[in-house]
Amino acid sequence: MRASVEQVLGLDESGLVVVPECGGALRRLHPIALKSFIALRHRLADHGVQLAIASSYRSFDQQLAIWNEKMRGERAVLDDQLQVVDLSGASDVEKLLSILRWTALPGCSRHHWGSDLDVYDLSSLPNGYRLQLVPDEYSSSGPFARLAKLLDDWMAEGGCEGFVRPYVGGLDGVAFEPWHISHVLTADAHRQVLSADLVKNHLARVDIAGKKAILDNFEEIWRRFVV
Repeated sequence: MRASVEQVLGLDESGLVVVPECGGALRRLHPIALKSFIALRHRLADHGVQLAIASSYRSFDQQLAIWNEKMRGERAVLDDQLQVVDLSGASDVEKLLSILRWTALPGCSRHHWGSDLDVYDLSSLPNGYRLQLVPDEYSSSGPFARLAKLLDDWMAEGGCEGFVRPYVGGLDGVAFEPWHISHVLTADAHRQVLSADLVKNHLARVDIAGKKAILDNFEEIWRRFVV
């Protein structure tokens, strides 16, 4: 399996398939990742967990729209404590570093590949509750604690149907995302094609907010938030 440049950048979704029985929402994955996802869903069902997808494939244009809205102050940007950051007087460099803590640069999102997805336990979702995708929901006192514990245990044992968590957090780089799982085999096929020059050259040709700051600081962005 080898991915094309267009697939890596989120410009070609023709090889993806729709996830069946997904509550009416249109979620798409790579066929190989889907097979493993269905196996994981069945395994979790045996433990009383109804595995659901909050987000899977996301195109370059979708990621670009999210990015531009955050850079322009049209969508909230959160800090590590999930508080809204006031970026009204910030430079473009300060803005993009804050955004990158929770939001991938277009072209660098693992959601472009059909290998990565954000998951939760539908059976543990309280009535009327609005899913937030925040760490507290997956903590020992959160509604998705059972799901998180099972994934923790199976990943530690190396037997989570080929899925891992790519974002484990830290002071530098992407924050901890316990809801985000990645199918290793599928993701690796795309990572082998992904390169800094590929993304940088593509971003230079599109209408992205903060373009000069992105291109001028691309090596730091790549080191801290991609590799």
